[in-house]
Amino acid sequence: MAAVITFVVGQILGVPQVYWAVLTAVIVMQASLGASLKAMLDRLAGTLGGGMWGVVVAATIPHAELVSRGIALVVAVAPLAVLAAFRSVYRVAPVTAIIVLLGTTSEKAGAVMSAVDRMVDVGLGSIVALAVALLVLPARAHGFVAEKAGRALELMGDDIVMLLALPGADPAAPRRGREEIRAAMARVEEAAGESARERAHRLTDVPDADPLVRTLRRLWHDLVMMTRAVAEPLPEPPRTRLAEPAKRAATEIAAFLRAASGALTARAPLASVDGVARALAEYADAMAEIRRDRLTRQLDAEATARVFGLAFALEQMHRNLEDLAGRVREWASAD
Repeated sequence: MAAVITFVVGQILGVPQVYWAVLTAVIVMQASLGASLKAMLDRLAGTLGGGMWGVVVAATIPHAELVSRGIALVVAVAPLAVLAAFRSVYRVAPVTAIIVLLGTTSEKAGAVMSAVDRMVDVGLGSIVALAVALLVLPARAHGFVAEKAGRALELMGDDIVMLLALPGADPAAPRRGREEIRAAMARVEEAAGESARERAHRLTDVPDADPLVRTLRRLWHDLVMMTRAVAEPLPEPPRTRLAEPAKRAATEIAAFLRAASGALTARAPLASVDGVARALAEYADAMAEIRRDRLTRQLDAEATARVFGLAFALEQMHRNLEDLAGRVREWASAD
């Protein structure tokens, strides 16, 4: 729809190379309104910067001959390529500069008109694409935040079950789970950035996604701590004492994380963390018995640190799960 509308409007306005505007409309159209807004601003900034630099190079370096044109091309593209490497917003700037420089062999007026034409094309395609994104089946980024955060929570639930299978954990499983969660977290943060852009431009009034992202990141760090603690099997006799409490804790935490995933997606209330609290209280009791019976006295420092490090990570996760419940309630109560 964005491509067709841009084509029709371009024909009505007499845009000479309307296909550039149509291409821009297709490029700007993204999965969410926030992503479309970012694509539009990036394309406008890159086109403006590349067009202006292309005009300067075309006006100052003669480029009618083959060798001089090659030199002008290097001068036009090299600094913009470096700029794009550090600032992704300008990644289309080298393309625009090339179009301005090589798309005309005239003097200064020809380069200026070429740059103006590109700005008109990009501006037309961007405006139409943003209007379509806003008015025709608009997709707000907060929905993607909830969906991708829910997926990350599900992966965390699966991961903790594998991590706390103390007697027979698969050594490769934590590594696979960690990579999947890292990728899921990257997608959550990307969607949160799009949501923040919508909030900044007053296109939505949903809760700020940053607190939710911070809570997910803390939960992920808890899992990383657990992964390090169980990178090797826990030593005996603590492992046997902790096996059943750890299994019950993993079951309760995984169930809560999956419930939080469903509640986020459905924007529904979330049950309390009482089940998790009871399971972790049992784990704490088992740890107290280990201390009372001095079962770590014969262990080396590294093994002792892993036993108590796992208990600390579970304690931290309990606090972060309570925080997650509050974040989910915020999303459920938003209009």
